[in-house]
Amino acid sequence: MNACLITALRCTDEHRMSNLTTFLKYYSNLGIKSVIVEQDSEPKCQKIIEESGFTYIFAKNGGLHNKCWAYNIGMKHTTEDVIWYCDVDFLTDTNLIMRVLENWEGKNKVVRPYNTFSYLNKEESSKIRDWEAPAYKEVAKLSKGQKLDSMPFAGASIIIERETLEFLNGWDERYAGWGCEDNAMSILFRRSSKRLNPHAFRSRIYHMWHPYSKNYRISNYRKNFRLLKNLRNSKMRKSVNPNGYGNIDKFISS
Repeated sequence: MNACLITALRCTDEHRMSNLTTFLKYYSNLGIKSVIVEQDSEPKCQKIIEESGFTYIFAKNGGLHNKCWAYNIGMKHTTEDVIWYCDVDFLTDTNLIMRVLENWEGKNKVVRPYNTFSYLNKEESSKIRDWEAPAYKEVAKLSKGQKLDSMPFAGASIIIERETLEFLNGWDERYAGWGCEDNAMSILFRRSSKRLNPHAFRSRIYHMWHPYSKNYRISNYRKNFRLLKNLRNSKMRKSVNPNGYGNIDKFISS
């Protein structure tokens, strides 16, 4: 199977570390290459990631977390034709994921493996972390589904062909900190001159609890929102990344 899993990470507290532990157990036996890009001022999670059989990449950045940059780094450091991106706080139906990857024909260039999602509360997330081998059916039974939210098409978990991602010039690295980067990519999916046939499967995805990051800055969200607003008002069909997007040394002097 010519596919890989890529996620981005910054462990700012014990709760996010707990979610990483769950993520590693949950996705460790899928039989595909799995890559985690840790982005911080110094490595913190390399040992636990590599001991779980994941490929570890460290990208030095002591400033605001930039998920798009990390996703592009993961893309640049892999060669598989199909890339599955999944945020590190989310649990998906892995049986569905593997069926999609094993039967990939390219009719749909972009696939979202869910159409609804639920927030797991703190207690539920803690219980799942303590399971030896977390499984989707057990997570679904545990969750009370207290809160459902809408999500941009490119949010949380997305499967995309490498050729398509290269055509779009990667994820837009101008979006730093929290917010709007998934909306921006979703717009590019819709506008692309290349027919992508986006498709969302009927399934639910679960978000593990964590407190808001201390690095969350409302001023930076406003900057991201302005970028998104400008995109909506423009006719842009690709991200504005230069040809060197995904440069792992981008913030090396910070």
